[in-house]
Amino acid sequence: MLSKQKGWWREPWRLSLLFAVLIPFFSDFSTPVWAVASLVAALCDARRRGASLSAGPAGQLLILYLAFILLGLIYARDRFTSLGVVLMWLILYLPYLAVTTVLCNRERLKTALTMLAAVTGMIGLIGAVQYLLAGPLALPVPIQLWQAVDEAVYALFPVDFILNINGIRPAATFNNPNVCAEYLFMVFPFLLCAVFSKLYGPFLRGPSVQPPSLHRSRMRRAFFFVCAAAAAAGLAVTFSRGSYLALLAVIGVFCVFYPRKWPLYLLAAAAVLLMLPDAVIGRFLSIGAIDNSIAERLSVWKVGFDSIAQHPLIGIGPGTYNTWYLLRDAGINAPHMHNLFLQLLTEGGIIGFTLMGTVIAWVFRDGVRLIRSARPGQPRYRPELRSEQRMLGVALIAFVAGLLVDGLVDFPLLTPRLVGTFTLVLALADASGHLYRGEQVHALRRLLPGGKPRTAIGKGGERL
Repeated sequence: MLSKQKGWWREPWRLSLLFAVLIPFFSDFSTPVWAVASLVAALCDARRRGASLSAGPAGQLLILYLAFILLGLIYARDRFTSLGVVLMWLILYLPYLAVTTVLCNRERLKTALTMLAAVTGMIGLIGAVQYLLAGPLALPVPIQLWQAVDEAVYALFPVDFILNINGIRPAATFNNPNVCAEYLFMVFPFLLCAVFSKLYGPFLRGPSVQPPSLHRSRMRRAFFFVCAAAAAAGLAVTFSRGSYLALLAVIGVFCVFYPRKWPLYLLAAAAVLLMLPDAVIGRFLSIGAIDNSIAERLSVWKVGFDSIAQHPLIGIGPGTYNTWYLLRDAGINAPHMHNLFLQLLTEGGIIGFTLMGTVIAWVFRDGVRLIRSARPGQPRYRPELRSEQRMLGVALIAFVAGLLVDGLVDFPLLTPRLVGTFTLVLALADASGHLYRGEQVHALRRLLPGGKPRTAIGKGGERL
């Protein structure tokens, strides 16, 4: 077993994927370390294969958005914090490059989903345990796993960070329960993808030449199911109503594309209703009620619309501190616009909104095309890949649906770890389009027209 693990650690592509999916597990200040480590491991793997760093269509579109927010430093009210936001996006573009580069075959993609499921399941489980200990058992446990470390590190920064969250709403490894819930719903489609399809991913072992036994296949699917259940439980106890709606949107997409699985949906819904605490059910039923949180959002949105009318083309500059100043001047103490669309329009105007909207729309397009190409008679149709290809397409569409629904009441691109999750999904979308549909993924140094596309090579030398 030890020798197998040593062999596993010698595989730089596995390390690259592991570092990328671990970004949400640790504190925000450690994000650059994991991002750079993921890129370095990807470079080692690329050198072994004679390849180079690669970027797909979604990543190339994101470069345009990064260039635009970099120009926003010229007219931003708070250039210091705006620079921090620009650096955050640039740093978290590195894991995108790393993951897109190393996912050169289907076995690696399956391994990435396995690692993502394991990390997400752990985060969900931590949140559920925090709620159980701090809520029903009333034990004095921190509801932010890294709270002590965060307070010590952020005390050295010249910018104030709000870290103390009162109550029993767990934040798991994050510093805010809403942010934790947003991470969980963003990756939940890919957990469902692994549960429902025939995907299976080697984690500590290399890909086997022989297909797995029925027992091993069932064990892996059971593993994915446990991870998805833990993630759903962790999201439920965050009491984040926007993420509740986003999770419903995610599940709704799967119901539309897989209506024959309705017995499983009903069983899962019954189990959820029986196990959820009354406080969580009451929080869900309060959706739509006009409380202080909703009233504040209405006031925030009015200020946002006024700002868009004054700065319609390029906005007021990147970063939530610029919008915070705007809201503070209006007598509202809120960190952002509590709306993805308004936040993008306020920060970047029509140009910034269009650029980011194009990136999100491209992910949706990738999902639709994956589903279409899984139909018999399509040029790249392969019967043995139909299940996993279609499921990945549904997962991408569900991700976009959840992101947009949550974006109606919150800003799911607020923190470094949420941005890192977003860029990770972009990498999965580009890699899926390349592996299953043959879409071009260009070397980073050859993004100009005429650049040579990369070709994925399978175990037998075949193009996948």
